[in-house]
Amino acid sequence: MERTASEIRGTCAIGGHICGNVYNRDNRYNLLITNDWGKHRNSSTWRTLKPGQNGHHVGVKDVDGYWVGPGCKVKRSLGLRTVGPGWHKVRDGQKIQIVDIRC
Repeated sequence: MERTASEIRGTCAIGGHICGNVYNRDNRYNLLITNDWGKHRNSSTWRTLKPGQNGHHVGVKDVDGYWVGPGCKVKRSLGLRTVGPGWHKVRDGQKIQIVDIRC
């Protein structure tokens, strides 16, 4: 699959240098991400992170959000915050580590 110019470049802040990223540190479940928050409901913006991967592994320079499925919760490493189902925004400069996915 060929990537678009905006996907390669990302829509990062400060001339494309401050980007968001998500790291899937869970050892069981895949994690769905989007590279375009404005179109995050459009499946063409989605990529799947396998355990151990981050956005860069799937060709996404700037991750804009991640999905938690119905009935699931994920734990983020910073502050050990747990979030429930739905889309969650990733801001430019954020590096989010998902350390546990429970479904």
